[in-house]
Amino acid sequence: MQKRAPLNKPPDAAQIKENQERFDAKQQKAQEKAAQSKKRQADRAARNAQRGYETLPPSKGVEN
Repeated sequence: MQKRAPLNKPPDAAQIKENQERFDAKQQKAQEKAAQSKKRQADRAARNAQRGYETLPPSKGVEN
């Protein structure tokens, strides 16, 4: 009786390294996006304060 080859062979070192690099790049991009969003939010708050608008209170759960 023949043994069947495993369907998914464990990833080799090169594959693991590539996956790690891809993951790190995604993490980096997400962090940059979050920082950009935070900066944009701060800029908007500063602009609104300059125009004399008050900051909105945190929204409560909307009931329908």
